[in-house]
Amino acid sequence: MGNYRKISTVEDLNQALDEKKHKFILLLAGGLCRSVKRIKYSDKTKSSYHIVNEIDGTKQTLAAEQLFDEGLTNIGRGMRSGAFLCEIG
Repeated sequence: MGNYRKISTVEDLNQALDEKKHKFILLLAGGLCRSVKRIKYSDKTKSSYHIVNEIDGTKQTLAAEQLFDEGLTNIGRGMRSGAFLCEIG
């Protein structure tokens, strides 16, 4: 596994995206499994995110507040628990 930094807030996510980081890891089952996600801003206003779930190729476009809706994604739960990471190298 490469080098990673924790993404704990939407602001952390935005900073990573502004740094042109697009590969994110969501650790599952206490780190035994992981879900790789490619995330980019979905538009120039940076008001929503385009997410590709590499495990199955599904795509989502979510606003920042939707990242914490567990009916849509586990990203918010990962941020709160320290299990959402950005690949930095």
